[in-house]
Amino acid sequence: MTKGREIFGARKDGTIFAMGVSIGEAEINGKRFCTGIVRDISERKLAEDRLREQTTVLRNVLDSVGQGVVILGHDRKLLAWNENYESIQRFSEGFLRIGLSRRMLPDWASMAKETSKSWSKSG
Repeated sequence: MTKGREIFGARKDGTIFAMGVSIGEAEINGKRFCTGIVRDISERKLAEDRLREQTTVLRNVLDSVGQGVVILGHDRKLLAWNENYESIQRFSEGFLRIGLSRRMLPDWASMAKETSKSWSKSG
């Protein structure tokens, strides 16, 4: 089976749609046979476009914030961060990556308590 391709096709009514095509061949009793599978992937392509747009919006929002921002998923793994967070924490190049466990990041709660204590002592 050959690797699938994404191409555009036309329905009977003339509307154009995205489709995935896979072609395979086999030889049986000395005869060569080819098969083709065509799938309508319009909905998947639309979902991919929406996700790309949402990702762009999220990136623009994160980058416009003057503070360091990090977003963790429900599983406490890293989903996103902005450049300010990276520069504040002074991580080495490439350290941050999507899916990084929360345990690999600084303990912000402890850091906040220590900062709060030092402020209350000085004031």
